[in-house]
Amino acid sequence: MGQFTKNIYFMSRERMNGPQYAPLALYSFRLITYKKVESAESLYRKYRSYEDIDNPPERLVWLRLLHGLFQKGAARICGMRKNLYSVYESGKMEAYDLDAMEKLARFYKVPVQDFLDDYNLFRWKGQGRQLLAYRDRNNLTQKELAGIMGFSRNMIYRWEKNKCHMKKETWDTYIRPLFIKDGWPQ
Repeated sequence: MGQFTKNIYFMSRERMNGPQYAPLALYSFRLITYKKVESAESLYRKYRSYEDIDNPPERLVWLRLLHGLFQKGAARICGMRKNLYSVYESGKMEAYDLDAMEKLARFYKVPVQDFLDDYNLFRWKGQGRQLLAYRDRNNLTQKELAGIMGFSRNMIYRWEKNKCHMKKETWDTYIRPLFIKDGWPQ
């Protein structure tokens, strides 16, 4: 066997009337494991369309599969490592990289809000602006809101000025119930 180029070879054999040659082209492609095909089929059976999907991780998976991407390709689009991106699709990530989600949304041509759960939507809309709007709408001072939530006035001030990010556990315990009861700021 001889080689013409990286992927093109020629085979030869001796015949009575002289050597005989045949080209051989080698192609390489990624194999999709059974588990990946099975999980994609499961997702497509569960939902009829993208609009039927109500949780952000499954929306990420749906669009990635629709665009024929592996996790590594989707991770490259938003500028992160594949293992970190896989945590987003698993639903185990609490605080999303909002810039990365915006890059994916632009690539997939969907609103970034489609990829954000309530907590990350709160962060994306600006935690400080929303807390201030809540206080204004309910005529509360920082001290009064701090008393309701059981935090210091200084912590409310820091959240409103975006000097620190509120953790998801804090948001779930204190902010979500307030916003559900009194309505979400716009």
